[in-house]
Amino acid sequence: MYGGQSNHLTIRNLKSFSAKPWSDGIDLMSCSDVLVDDVFLRTSDDCVALYGHRWQFYGNARNVTVQNSTLWADVAHPTNLGLHGDTDIAGDTLEHITFRNLDILEHDEDGPNYQGCRAISGGDLNLVRDVRYEDIRMEDFEEDQLLNLRVLKQDHKRISRGFRVC
Repeated sequence: MYGGQSNHLTIRNLKSFSAKPWSDGIDLMSCSDVLVDDVFLRTSDDCVALYGHRWQFYGNARNVTVQNSTLWADVAHPTNLGLHGDTDIAGDTLEHITFRNLDILEHDEDGPNYQGCRAISGGDLNLVRDVRYEDIRMEDFEEDQLLNLRVLKQDHKRISRGFRVC
């Protein structure tokens, strides 16, 4: 499921399983004022991914809450944000993002570039700020990282504007 350049979006009581490679659960590109509540996602890639610009969608991502949910990513990230943005301008801002009351189930990611049960990647000139994780329960895992924070270069002239995590 994905949302693009949407405001005042609510996703509630969604139950989803995916099996094909790169099958994300919920991808939100340039969406603001979003509530994701009471979902169960078992995905073969990211469960919930929040981006700025991607494909034909442009703009910032603000005021997003993901809560009261169970996330089970077979690979990649249960929560992922910040990677894609508009590199033709000054990047996008992703801010006021809250993940609360989540259960993250078994996770076993072998690839070091895709680790992070909670992944924040400031890339494509994006500014990521005011991200909160509250009351997150995680099952023990064999290969992965609890939290992965990265600032990624898009090319030699452009780097991310960074991030601030609460």
